[in-house]
Amino acid sequence: MSEAREALNQLVKSAKKEVKIVSGELNGKCYETSSFADALTDALARGVDARMIFHRYPDIQEARDSLYRENEGIVLLKKEYDNLHLYWQKKRNPKHFCVIDSNAIHAEVPHGPGEDREVMVMRNTSSLGKKAEQEFDAIVKRECIEIDIPKKKGSGS
Repeated sequence: MSEAREALNQLVKSAKKEVKIVSGELNGKCYETSSFADALTDALARGVDARMIFHRYPDIQEARDSLYRENEGIVLLKKEYDNLHLYWQKKRNPKHFCVIDSNAIHAEVPHGPGEDREVMVMRNTSSLGKKAEQEFDAIVKRECIEIDIPKKKGSGS
């Protein structure tokens, strides 16, 4: 596993209140690895609010269908946990970042799909964390649609 992915997993694992991720794709290459899935599942089970923005296709139905095809793990988590929110953004966001509890940031240097990327990880940076969180919230409000995935049958959530 790359250092960048391990750093993201550790940040998600350490979350106490919220995880906010802006991703280009939300595909299984990163987000369905067992270590990320374990970290996210643990966070969700502890009541951490997780919000993820992605762009995969320019059509929302195709983007939703792609989750079922390419990232079954995220779909299953969404069916299980009310505190996981998935947002589709019509245009691919040039900034990919993660904010944990408003004070830790995992930010990727701009790159194209499939390209190698450099990552910066900053901890104990509440001023930058709050700015990144505000940017995330503005993107959701301005440009995103929440993906609806029906709950598991018999789920009490």
